[in-house]
Amino acid sequence: MDNSTIRFPVKCPCCGQESLVASRVDTIVETLATKRRLILSSSCANHNVMWVANEIERNQIREYAAALHFSLSEQPRPHRHGLPAPGLTGDRRWRKPTRRSVPEDSGVR
Repeated sequence: MDNSTIRFPVKCPCCGQESLVASRVDTIVETLATKRRLILSSSCANHNVMWVANEIERNQIREYAAALHFSLSEQPRPHRHGLPAPGLTGDRRWRKPTRRSVPEDSGVR
């Protein structure tokens, strides 16, 4: 996998304050797939806590990872040379210029 990160919310087990945690996607996917312990951390205003994710938290993180995977697979991939991928519609689609699209007085042939 690549070095993409996933951000997901965690709640401090002491006070319930939510914060976002960022982790590498490949690390999360591997940890969830192998059923290894997933260590979460929260640094809220009053606590700095680490804990092992329970099954509910693991399922929620799994859903975030699946949504990220779906989102990344739905994005159009850039064509080589940085041009938009074929199949884009509307004004954003790249078209090779033709002689007709160049004004006659521009000196371009």
